[in-house]
Amino acid sequence: METVELAQTYIHIRPLEIHLIELDDLGSKITDIARRSAKQIYHHEIELEVRIEEGSIKVWATVLAILASTYSGIANYKGFKESVVELCSDARQFGGDVCGAVTNIARSNKADVFRTEKRLKYPGKMRKIINELEQLEKIYNHLSDRDLEGRISIILSDIDKLRNRIPARDASNIFDNIIFESLPKLRGLPIRRREHENKKIHALKPEQQEMQFDTLELIDSSKEDKIHPKKRFFYRKIVID
Repeated sequence: METVELAQTYIHIRPLEIHLIELDDLGSKITDIARRSAKQIYHHEIELEVRIEEGSIKVWATVLAILASTYSGIANYKGFKESVVELCSDARQFGGDVCGAVTNIARSNKADVFRTEKRLKYPGKMRKIINELEQLEKIYNHLSDRDLEGRISIILSDIDKLRNRIPARDASNIFDNIIFESLPKLRGLPIRRREHENKKIHALKPEQQEMQFDTLELIDSSKEDKIHPKKRFFYRKIVID
């Protein structure tokens, strides 16, 4: 079954002159650190990937899992929302463990950590949608039809991106049964009508925009640190536990 990213840690170290043998040793150390942290945090089967790019050293440590295994047995909104919040907390803990350990390694090699990020990945995006829907349920009757349509279009677009990354049965269970049916005031709204998808989204006023969250935790890594096509990885390791 297809896996999704539950957490990712990004670390940019510079300057760090390191030979290939030393880099392999660095990669092994980071993999061990990330593996120990992930095993303590996640109590189901996971896949761990560690990548190191050449140049000024860039490290990605990513935890992946089958999403259904993270909410097995959860059949109500309260339990599901708590599960998402817990997954976000787990992602922060994993990021903190790996960032702290790699920072110590870098300092011992007289290098500086230029940037670190603890990314919430799929759970963070789910949390964002839940909060947007809950906020909409509170204020929808105070919005104009145009503003309501704009918000619905944005939410539908975000939901579709997540639905397409997991099996259809899981997507229906999460977004239709658990989330939508648990927000009674939204049941009568055209929240699932597909004709909104191709309509122009109305620009909302700043005070009407969806709730904002910690930007570093919700960064789209495909935009933030796209891998340079001419560069290659000196180290890449995948571990399944």
